Amino acid sequence: LRQILNFGHTVGHAVESLSEFTLPHGYCVAIGMAQELQYLVKNRGLTQNEADFAINLIKAYGLPTQHNFSQEQIFEQMKRDKKTVNGKVAIIGISKLGEWCNENF
Repeated sequence: LRQILNFGHTVGHAVESLSEFTLPHGYCVAIGMAQELQYLVKNRGLTQNEADFAINLIKAYGLPTQHNFSQEQIFEQMKRDKKTVNGKVAIIGISKLGEWCNENF
């Protein structure tokens, strides 16, 4: 259950590092959550409606959901994350809001 708290952190830490720590940690995690939700729509069966609902909640709290870095920059930085094992990047995956699983890609 502790891993659930990592939702958004893998991408968020990449954004935080690439921004040279000029963005607050919470903003970076919010961006990471939104980006991970879009990944899950494309790759793990989360519906776009569910992702949009969650992203709109993030926005409702005044948090950002976008970054200015390329996918390649983000992925390369994610490979340096402490949760990466044997070249596999770990994120918290969901296929339906309220459910989770540990994802490696």
